[in-house]
Amino acid sequence: MNDATGPRVRSLEGLAFVLARQWWPQVAALAAACGVVATTITGALAVGSSLQRGLQALAIERLGRIEAAVLGESFFTPGLIDRLTDEAADDGPQQIVPAIVLPVTISTGRGSTTAATLLACDDPAALGYEPAPPPLASETLFVNAPLAEAVGVAAGDTVVLRLPRRSNVPSDSPLGRRADESDGRRLSIAAVLPEHGIGRFSLRPQQSTLPLVVTSRETARRILRREDAVNAIFAVAMPRGGDAGDWLRSHLKPSLADYGLALEPASDDPPALRLTTARLILSPEVDPAADAVLGPIGGRPTLVMLANTIAAGSPETGHASVPYSTVLGIDTTSLPVGELVNDEGDPLPLPPDDGIIINQWLIDDFAAQGRPVAIGDHVALTFFEPETVHGRVVEATSRLRICGIAAMRGLATSRGVVPEVEGITDEDSIADWDPPFPFDASRVRSTPPNDQDDRYWKQYGPTPKAFISLATARRLAGSRFGHSTAWLVPEEAVTDTAAVEAALARHMRPEPMGLRVAPLMHDAIEASRGSTPFGSLFLALSSFVVVAGLLLEWLLFGLLVAARRRDLGVLSAVGWPPRQLARLLMTIGSVAAAIGATAGILLGPAWANWLLTLLGRQWATDVDPGSAAVFAVQTPDGSALAVGAV
Repeated sequence: MNDATGPRVRSLEGLAFVLARQWWPQVAALAAACGVVATTITGALAVGSSLQRGLQALAIERLGRIEAAVLGESFFTPGLIDRLTDEAADDGPQQIVPAIVLPVTISTGRGSTTAATLLACDDPAALGYEPAPPPLASETLFVNAPLAEAVGVAAGDTVVLRLPRRSNVPSDSPLGRRADESDGRRLSIAAVLPEHGIGRFSLRPQQSTLPLVVTSRETARRILRREDAVNAIFAVAMPRGGDAGDWLRSHLKPSLADYGLALEPASDDPPALRLTTARLILSPEVDPAADAVLGPIGGRPTLVMLANTIAAGSPETGHASVPYSTVLGIDTTSLPVGELVNDEGDPLPLPPDDGIIINQWLIDDFAAQGRPVAIGDHVALTFFEPETVHGRVVEATSRLRICGIAAMRGLATSRGVVPEVEGITDEDSIADWDPPFPFDASRVRSTPPNDQDDRYWKQYGPTPKAFISLATARRLAGSRFGHSTAWLVPEEAVTDTAAVEAALARHMRPEPMGLRVAPLMHDAIEASRGSTPFGSLFLALSSFVVVAGLLLEWLLFGLLVAARRRDLGVLSAVGWPPRQLARLLMTIGSVAAAIGATAGILLGPAWANWLLTLLGRQWATDVDPGSAAVFAVQTPDGSALAVGAV
C-alpha cells in the first residue's frame, strides 16, 4: 500500500488521503453521488431564497417609498391632512401625500371596458418610485402596461374614466343605494407606464400587476364633484429606525367631521342640538362616546325607522292604513326638542316594549277612513328589515298596542328628530321621493281632495307619526351598522360646542369609525415571506432525488469497502482494531463528501438558475405574466449554499 521510497505516513488522516488517491475510482463514484445530492439540496434552497427575495423586492417596488397609510371608508376633511403634515415636520415621515384610491372603470370608443385601480395624486413623484413618473398635465392620465394591453390603447388616445358615486348610507341597508352609479369624464392618455415602478402600484400585497390609472387629484375631484375628496394619506420615507405605522397611530387625531359626524342645530323652540352622521345611522362606536360626553348634560339617543304602512283593523272588520311614515324610538317622552303630551298637556308615559304612542293626526285619519281606534287597540307596522339579504330588501310586520295619543305640539311636531336623507327628506312631496328601496308612489294620497299624506308632509315634513320605546326600535331596526340615528342635547347645556366636539372625537377609536392605519410596507414584507418557506417546499419536491442519491451513496460506500477488502485485511492482520478501521473508512468517505459538497456549491446555483428560468417562462405563459418578475434569476444567498453543503 505504501511506496517504500515515498514519504512515510505518520497519521490516520494522512493514510486516508493516500488511500483515497489510490482508490480513486470508488472514491470518485462516491463523490459524484454526494455531488448530485448536494447540488439538488443547494439548488432547491437557492430557488427558495431567490423566490423569497424576488417576492420581497416586488412587494417593495409596488409601494415605492410608501411605508404606511391612513385609509378611510369615506372622504377625509382637509384639516386631518393639514394636522398630519404639520406634525410630520418634527419627527415624522419626509412626506405626507394625500391621494384618492378607488376602483374605477376605463372604456374606449371601441367598446372595450375594464376595471382598474385609480391613484389620484397631485405629485406622484413624491411617492418615491424609481424611475420617477413624468409630470402629469391637466385633463390627462397615465395607464400602466396591463391596462393598455387589456383595452388596446396607447399614448395619445382618449378614454372615458368612470368613478363610482359613493353612497354615504351602507349599501346593505334598505336606504343604501346598491345600483352601480358612476360619474365619468373623457381624458387623454399622456403615457403608458412600464410594468415597474409606479406602474406596479397596489395597496394589496399581491404578485400580479393589476390595471392602474394615475391622474391628478384635481381631475378626480372634478369627476366626483367633491372638493374634499381624499380617502388615503401616505406616509413616505420614514426616518431610519422609525415605524411609520406607529407614528401615524400616535399622531392620528381625527375631528368629529373626519368621522362624518356633525353636532348641529335640531330645533329653535326649544333650542337643541343633535349629533348625526351622513351615514344616517350612527356607528356602534358613537353611542358609548355620546353617552359619556352628552349623557351628563342631558343628551338622549333616538332611533328613527320608516314604516311602509301603519295599519289598524283587519280584513274581517275593515282596516285603515297610512303609507310611508316615520316612527321614532325614544327612551323618554321628554326630549331636548320637546315633550310628548296629551290634549290636556300632561306628559305621556314611555310606551312599554309592546306599546306605541300615535299622534292625533293619525287618530283623525284612521277615523276618516272609517276605522277609528282608541287606547288599547292594536296597529300593525310594516317595515323593511334593517339589513338586506343578497341585495334584496325583506319586509317584516310588528303588531303593537296603542298606549297613548300625542297632541300635535312639542315633540310630536318637531322636525329636528329625523336626520336628512337624500332623495327623501329633501323632497317637496312624498310622491316625489326617489328612495333606493321599492317605493310605490300610487299608495301616496297626493291628489286633492284625497291628499292627506301630501298635506301632512308639507306641514310637518318627516316628523314621526308614532313613537315607540328605544328598546323596541332597536329590536326592530337596529343592526350591525348601529342602534341610533341621532343624539339630542339641550343647546343651553353646551357652552362650548368646539370643546364638546373635541371630547366626542377623543372618546372614539379611529378604526371602528372607518379610519384605518395600514402599515403597508411591513405587511408587504410579511406577506412576501409566506406561510411556507419556499426552500423547504422545493426541497420536499426534490426529496425523491435526495433519497435516491443517499441510497446510492450508501451502496457505493459498501462497494468501496468490498472492493478493498484485501487492503483492509492487511491492516487488520498487522494489528489495526475494527474501531480504527472504521475511522479510516469514515475519513475516506468524508473526503468524497467534501468533494461532492464543493461540486454542489458550484453546480447548485446553475441548477437553481435553470429552474427559475423554466418556472418564470411557464408562469408568464400559463399563469400570470404580471408576476413573472418574482422568478428573476438572482445571486444565491450564501446561507442557502452553506446549508446545502452541510
